[in-house]
This record gives sequence, C-alpha cells and structure tokens, in this order.
Amino acid sequence: MTACTTCGGALAEGTSHCSTCGTMETALALPPPPPLVPFAIPEIRYYVTWAHGERGGPFTEDTIKLLIAQQRLKITDAVQAEGATQWIPIAQSKFASLVAQRATITRLASSTCPMCGANMAVVIKRSGLGLALVILGIVLTPVCGIGIPLWIVGYTMRWGGKGKAAYRCPRCQYVS
Repeated sequence: MTACTTCGGALAEGTSHCSTCGTMETALALPPPPPLVPFAIPEIRYYVTWAHGERGGPFTEDTIKLLIAQQRLKITDAVQAEGATQWIPIAQSKFASLVAQRATITRLASSTCPMCGANMAVVIKRSGLGLALVILGIVLTPVCGIGIPLWIVGYTMRWGGKGKAAYRCPRCQYVS
C-alpha cells in the first residue's frame, strides 16, 4: 500500500496523484502496521476458608465454580481474593448466586420423593422393640410383676431417645 507524502492519504495502485488532496506524487510504500499484542487480564485467584476451619488456595475462578458444583464449597464458607485483607462470606461474594442456586437444588432434591415426585415429610423413626416391650408390659402387668419393668424399659427405648429423622413420602410411603 502506498501513501501521499503531503496528506498521508492512500494512493491507488498505478496512479500518481492523490485522490484526497490532488497532489501529484510518486508513490511511497507505507510501513506495515505493528503486530497486535493481546492484552492479557491477570486472572484473579481466591483463597477459601471452610466453615470447619480448613483453608485452601489459591484457586482460579473456574476452580471455585467447580468446587461449588461439587458441593465442596457451601453457603457457610468464605472466600478472599488474592491480595485482599478481608474474608467475605461466599453468600456475599461474586459466587453468591451459584452457591444459593446449589443450596436450593440440594434442599429441593432432599425434600422431593424420587419415586413419585411428591413433597417428602420429615418423620422421626422410633424403636419398634420399645413399642413391643411397652405392649408386652401392659399385657403382663395384671398377670405378674414383670410387666412394669418391661413397660419402663420399652417406654425409655421408644420415647426416651431422640430417634432418627428420615424423609417419608405421604403419597407412596417411600422412606429415605
């Protein structure tokens, strides 16, 4: 490509006058433009502190997103950008929407029946043996004195402990 020495306008091949300013010129070759250097944005790295006190990092943003997807980072954890001085709860960081979405999915998955899709109800599983001892104690109390201790042991086993919480589907009776 050639350029006019007066105004710098481009000269068409084979012409000796500039179409911009009209000057009669001999064509001069323009130097090639310098190569474009890509502008690299430095990648921010993050440190993580889990709710149980363990710390890790530095992690890239993609790694943080992967940890959230794997549920290894939860809504109770905190992050700190490399070079920053303050820990930020992950629920208040740039990853808040991902963590909240994952927590909602987990909560929804644990409260929906995998068999029929109905909402699950939380039930407390109690000891069946304790119930049997209470019934046996009630039956045996008029007959002999052993019924009262059986009733006390059965009552303690059945209603004295905490029991185990479980999800139960009221529609299909699925228990998790």
